[in-house]
Amino acid sequence: MMYHDILPVKQVPYDLTPTELRQHFEQIKASKMTPISLDHLMAHLRTGSLLPEKPILLTFDDGYGGHYQYVYPLLKEYGYPAVFSIHTSFVGVNVGRTHVSWKELKTMADDPLVTIASHTKTHPELTKLSDQKLAEEVGESKKILESRLARPVKYFTYPYGFYDARVKRAVAKANYLAAIAFAAPTERFANQSTDLLSLARFEKSQLAKVMPQSWGGSRSPQCQ
Repeated sequence: MMYHDILPVKQVPYDLTPTELRQHFEQIKASKMTPISLDHLMAHLRTGSLLPEKPILLTFDDGYGGHYQYVYPLLKEYGYPAVFSIHTSFVGVNVGRTHVSWKELKTMADDPLVTIASHTKTHPELTKLSDQKLAEEVGESKKILESRLARPVKYFTYPYGFYDARVKRAVAKANYLAAIAFAAPTERFANQSTDLLSLARFEKSQLAKVMPQSWGGSRSPQCQ
C-alpha cells in the first residue's frame, strides 16, 4: 500500500489525518492481516519462502514531517513494519510541507521496524533526464543516505511511479536489489510485478477493496 503525507488537516486527496491512519491500522488488525517488511517480501519473491496467510506491505513516500510525528509512533504502537522512501534534498526542509530531519530519520532508520528506501535526490521524473543526471539522482541519493544513516540502502522508489527500461538499468547499475513502482489505474499485487525492479502496489484509498484479496500463498511465481 502507498501512503504520502499525514496531516491534522488534509490539503490534497493523497493526505490522511492521523485519525484516518489509525483507522487503517485498525482495519488491518481487525482483518487479521500481517504487515511484513520489504526484506520479507523480497525473500518470498526471490525464493518462494513462505509469507503470512494475509500479508501487507506499508510504504510511505517523500519523507514528510508527519511520518516521524504521526506514522512512526503508530508503527511502534502496533508493531507494524514499513518502508519510508526519502528524496535527500528535502530532508530537513520545511518550506510548504514539513519534512523529517536527519536526526529524526536516523532514529527511524535505527528501528528494526523501519526500512529506508532511496527516492532520488530531488524527486524528478526520471524518464526525462539525461543519462548523467539519471545516474546522479539514482546513485548519489543512495550514497548520501548510507553515509548519513550508517546503514545499507538496498531499495529504490520511482518518483511519481514513472520508469522505463533505461531507468531500470540505472537502478540496477547503482546496486539496488529492487525498486518500488506505482502505475494507476493498473495497480497490482506484488507477485504480479514484471520483475524486482518494478514492484507493484496499491494507493491507500484501495485498502478496503484489496484486503480481502491478500494471500500469502504457498509459493510465489518468482520475480527475476
